[in-house]
Amino acid sequence: MTGLLAVWPITDETYTRDALIAEGLDDLPAVAAEAGVRVIGPSTWRVLDAEELEGWEHWPGLILVATAPAEIVEPAWRRRRAASRAA
Repeated sequence: MTGLLAVWPITDETYTRDALIAEGLDDLPAVAAEAGVRVIGPSTWRVLDAEELEGWEHWPGLILVATAPAEIVEPAWRRRRAASRAA
């Protein structure tokens, strides 16, 4: 088992935390697929100042961060490449 860490920059600070999480939940399966994992348990959500997360120090504001247990699957890019070659 592995884990998924997904980060979204918050561009509109008028959204509530719950609204941000709702949007993130809708997007999480696609983000996981791109990362080559499948979420296998409940996710944890936080809103942080971007400076608090390594690699996001350049973002001038808040970020939404999701963590979730995940298992490795074939990456989405590899599936797309195989499908395009089969066509």
